[in-house]
Amino acid sequence: AYTRAVPTRHGTTTQGVEMKSRIALSSCLLVVTISANAAEIKLKSSEFKHITFDDIPQTKYANEGEVLTMRVDKSSSLLLMPFDTVKTVSRVKFDWQFAGNFKVKSAKEETTKDGDDSKLRVGLILSGEAPWVPFIAPAWIKAVQKNMKLETDKLVYLQPGAMHAAGKTWESPYSDSINNMSLASKPGKDGWSQVDHTFNKPYKVVGVWLMADGDNTNSVFTTKLRDLSFH
Repeated sequence: AYTRAVPTRHGTTTQGVEMKSRIALSSCLLVVTISANAAEIKLKSSEFKHITFDDIPQTKYANEGEVLTMRVDKSSSLLLMPFDTVKTVSRVKFDWQFAGNFKVKSAKEETTKDGDDSKLRVGLILSGEAPWVPFIAPAWIKAVQKNMKLETDKLVYLQPGAMHAAGKTWESPYSDSINNMSLASKPGKDGWSQVDHTFNKPYKVVGVWLMADGDNTNSVFTTKLRDLSFH
């Protein structure tokens, strides 16, 4: 069964999960420059690939210098960043901004399919044995698998600005291959919020999945991300 090859918030093809279904490729894929020790991921707009969801308005991603802007209008889509080698990640740092109308109102709602939206998801794609993907799998699953360079079986979404208290975790309502983690952030002097989080144990990471979405709750907002680094 396809339960662990390409973990996503939409679940898998054989678990009978309700899918928002079918991603179409957006005309924007983030190009990353990774330092020799894989600590810094600099967001650049020098090249584009695309992947977006069919039947769901896409989140609009654009680069302003080294800032990634995500414009959500009752929408959902993702940016995928595969790595060439497995990276050991013990700590994550980034700055982010949010403005708009985000309609998830409680931690309880956040655990449901109807409330499974987020101001920002920095997804750690974890190393693991990828299972077989059936021929009838949705196009988005095949597209993600095609772009990944190393095998994966789990996804951890890091979520600043979540309804859950910082440090709390919860399982995705769409798949047991996806875990969510609420991260604390503090205001910076320049209007950006800062995240600096050290994990209890290091993760073996083979890629990054970036996402901002408001399609379940009809949320409309803009999120900005800069200075993403792993340590």
